[in-house]
Amino acid sequence: MNKRLIMTVLGLIISGCGGGSGGSSSDTGSVSVAGDTGTISLSITDAPVDNAMQVVIEFTGVEFKHGSGDLQQFTFNPPRQIDVRQLHSGNTATLLHKEQLDAGHYDSVRLMINAEPGSSASFIELPTGIYPLTISSDGMIGLHLTDGFDIPAGGAADFTIDFDLRQSIQCSTGATDCQLQPA
Repeated sequence: MNKRLIMTVLGLIISGCGGGSGGSSSDTGSVSVAGDTGTISLSITDAPVDNAMQVVIEFTGVEFKHGSGDLQQFTFNPPRQIDVRQLHSGNTATLLHKEQLDAGHYDSVRLMINAEPGSSASFIELPTGIYPLTISSDGMIGLHLTDGFDIPAGGAADFTIDFDLRQSIQCSTGATDCQLQPA
């Protein structure tokens, strides 16, 4: 049975359909035996931003926090620069494809993004120029999605993160960069 999961955190939405048993995304009754795994596929899409020609975000990896507290991290080498402005009307870009994760409940996902002050790895191009995208100092480690989800043992889960950039990017008049922040 397919299931749908929606998380809204930091101006992002993550939704998905996965195989395995039914139930809501808040079910934590799934039991996993040590060594049981499933797979995850993770893509991104965007609601377009008015006036932007490009919105490039550099992803350096993805980290999953299992309900047991264990972390599983996928690091991109080289980092992946994606123009999320091009991802609308059903278009997506894949961050992970059928990567193996321990089965069970996961508490959070962290998108690791290179958006530190002084870096131009992530940026927005507007009619007035190109501006680096930064994440506020409390979010320097990336964007955290905190609703839980399950990876079924022997099954698969597929998720799409929908960036709502109209609400997530703030550019102030006279600023030298723009903030990627919660809506």
